Amino acid sequence: TCLKNLNRMHGHMGALMPQLKAPRFVVIENSDAQITVQYFSDRSGLAPFVVGLLTGLADKFEEAVVVRHLPKSAPNPFEEFEITFSGLVASNEN
Repeated sequence: TCLKNLNRMHGHMGALMPQLKAPRFVVIENSDAQITVQYFSDRSGLAPFVVGLLTGLADKFEEAVVVRHLPKSAPNPFEEFEITFSGLVASNEN
């Protein structure tokens, strides 16, 4: 749920800083245990920062996750990140 509000947060920041070129996030729910986050930005080279952001958010909400930056496909205008909720994976295996 928090991830779905990242665009709203950047929208509020844009109101305070009109020249901000905010990134955009699309969250795709693959399953109960995995989501994909698409990250659109005019700024390149921030994928490691996004991995840290996603990992930090999970830590804040006490979620055990693995965040993986997926290889970029040439025509895609976004970076893609796969988030696997390891607590759910473990509980689903029982």
